[in-house]
Amino acid sequence: MEQTILESLKGLEGSVVKGTNASTYLTFNFSGSVKIERGAFSMVLNFYSTLSETKHKGVISIEDWDINETEDYVLNGLPIDNITSFKAKLTDWGVGSLGNKLQFTSAEEKTAIGMAILENDELKRIFGKKFKVLDLLSVDEKMLLDLKYIIDNFDKCGDYIRNEVAKHYKLVAQPEIKPTLEEYQAKLVELTK
Repeated sequence: MEQTILESLKGLEGSVVKGTNASTYLTFNFSGSVKIERGAFSMVLNFYSTLSETKHKGVISIEDWDINETEDYVLNGLPIDNITSFKAKLTDWGVGSLGNKLQFTSAEEKTAIGMAILENDELKRIFGKKFKVLDLLSVDEKMLLDLKYIIDNFDKCGDYIRNEVAKHYKLVAQPEIKPTLEEYQAKLVELTK
């Protein structure tokens, strides 16, 4: 046995290195600026994000994102030079709750980035004009995509996704009973009538 191991080790010297694809996927950076608005208030977000295509062809997911800077604050056509001072002054005047409307939540910022993704011509060339952003889809739209995925990949997809879709569409009365491919197909036919 020792002789076999030593012979194997001798064969390592001068051997060619090989690489075999075990599991790979593509992610890419998408960055820039986007104008976000609420009523008469707007500002520009400078952002970066990492995108990838989901298991659903033509559906993009925002994997990571952040806002680098905000600028160009405008209220009813008037530029605001210093948003922090302006909000503080509104608080001094007793209308601080109005000043709180001069900011956006993280969810609103992510939605604005998703909308910018949909408008991008380069992404349209890569993924087609009808591509979607997963983060902008409703729960029902996501579940419909997952239902189609289960039907197309029934033997390969895991129990978790099957169970989540079955619960959402109430395909089973008892959790221990697993829906069949035919039950998933019947639900898709029903939903696409």
